Amino acid sequence: MAFRRKGQTSSSIVRDLGIYLDSSLTMTAHISRTVSNSFAALRQVRSVRRSLPMWVMLSLVTALVLTRLDCGNATLAGLPTCQLNRLQSVLHADARLVCGARKYDHVTSLLQELHWLSVLDRITFKLATLVFRCMHGLAQAYLAETLNCAADVNSCHAFQIMAFRHKGQTMKLTSLQPGDCGDNLMDLLEASSEEPLWTTADN
Repeated sequence: MAFRRKGQTSSSIVRDLGIYLDSSLTMTAHISRTVSNSFAALRQVRSVRRSLPMWVMLSLVTALVLTRLDCGNATLAGLPTCQLNRLQSVLHADARLVCGARKYDHVTSLLQELHWLSVLDRITFKLATLVFRCMHGLAQAYLAETLNCAADVNSCHAFQIMAFRHKGQTMKLTSLQPGDCGDNLMDLLEASSEEPLWTTADN
């Protein structure tokens, strides 16, 4: 039972640390606002495109748009592809603007030229960075305490490396073959380049 004071109204969407959360946790509201704000910033940058060199355009897009895509993107892990594609469209528009490409030009080569990861890979990288910091004592204590190591990473004898339990669900690293483990983050990312780094476990 919920009680409201006089003059207060209930809302199905709340904002916490810059992340918009809806009542069903579909993250639709957060993605919609991110896409809308990103394209608004792109329109402003596009108005001065002809007066700026490419490296200045790259700096502006990175500061005004890419930071929006990366802010809290770890909360988007596991969302349907159709949701992430909306954010990917922003990334494509960014690449075309920086490189001066036309609206319907292919962006794969542009993303490679700019060394930009896709939205899904950016989320994976953020999660991998979070795990790396927890493993090496660089993260906040409340995060490190929720990380449960299921095997010794250095031994590489077990396929399941670690699990992250939160509200009844388990987020676990994808299986790694013996010999694929490494002490640095790049080894971990390279070992998971063909599969998502995190998957949702039933148990």
